[in-house]
Amino acid sequence: MGRYHLGEYSSYDQLEYLIQSDEKVIVLVYSDNDSQSGEARDEVSRLSDQYYGVGFVFVDVDEQPNIYSSLGYPSYPSVLAYQDGSPVYVSGHYDSVENEFLHGCC
Repeated sequence: MGRYHLGEYSSYDQLEYLIQSDEKVIVLVYSDNDSQSGEARDEVSRLSDQYYGVGFVFVDVDEQPNIYSSLGYPSYPSVLAYQDGSPVYVSGHYDSVENEFLHGCC
């Protein structure tokens, strides 16, 4: 899989295609105008360098409002995790869920 930055997804349909794949996908919803988002972006970037079997997608709410609205306007920063097309929503501190979700994938 790998790291997918927002510019590669111009529509929610393209993101949905990746989510519906047979892979694990983590979507970070963030805003460059939010200080906590920067910390979350750095942490998820670190994870994306470690877990090659997981797709990581970065959605900036300011640059892609259509995708943000299609995701149901989650608060930000938020992490939305999907496996085999099924959603797992993670918000705030996600270290324990990170280990559970990513365990055994890579």
